[in-house]
Amino acid sequence: RAHLEVEATKRAEAEAKRADDLLLGLYTASLAAEDLNVLLDQRSRGRDWKTILIQPKIAAAVKHDTILSQIVTGISIEEGAKRVTDRLLSNFFSTDQKTLTHLRQSNLNSKEITLLFTLSAKSSIDVKQLVDLILKQGLSYSEVAYNLGFQPGDMKTIIYELTTSRPNS
Repeated sequence: RAHLEVEATKRAEAEAKRADDLLLGLYTASLAAEDLNVLLDQRSRGRDWKTILIQPKIAAAVKHDTILSQIVTGISIEEGAKRVTDRLLSNFFSTDQKTLTHLRQSNLNSKEITLLFTLSAKSSIDVKQLVDLILKQGLSYSEVAYNLGFQPGDMKTIIYELTTSRPNS
C-alpha cells in the first residue's frame, strides 16, 4: 500500500511538472516569438528553463519580462508557473494582486482559483463569497456550481464562452 502511495505521488509530481513546463513554454513562446515545440523539445532533452531562457534568441524577451527574469535569477519553476498564472488571471478577469495573494494564502491552487473566477464571472457572485462557501461552509466546487445552476460538464463551455467573448482572446 505504501508503495502505491509513493507511485501515485510520483505520477502527480510528474504531471504537475509537465503542466508547469507547458505553461512556461506557452508564456515564453508568446513573448519571444519562439516555437512552443522547440521549447518543449529542449525541456524533454533535459535542458532547464534557465538555460533555455538565456539563449540569445529568447534573452531579449526575457529581459523585458519580470517573471522570466526571475526564473533566470533563481525562483523555482513552480513559483514561476504560479506567477504566470496569476498574471494571466489578473489580466483576464481584471482582478488585483491582493485578491490573488489572499487566495494563494488560503491554500487554493491555480486550477481552483481559475474555477472560482470563472464561476464568479458567469454568476456575478463575488469570488470572496464563493471562497466562503467552499472554505468556511465546506461545500465542494461541484456543489457550489450546481447551486449556481451549472451542470457537470458546463465548465468547458463556460470557459470557451468567456475566452471567445473577449476582444483580445
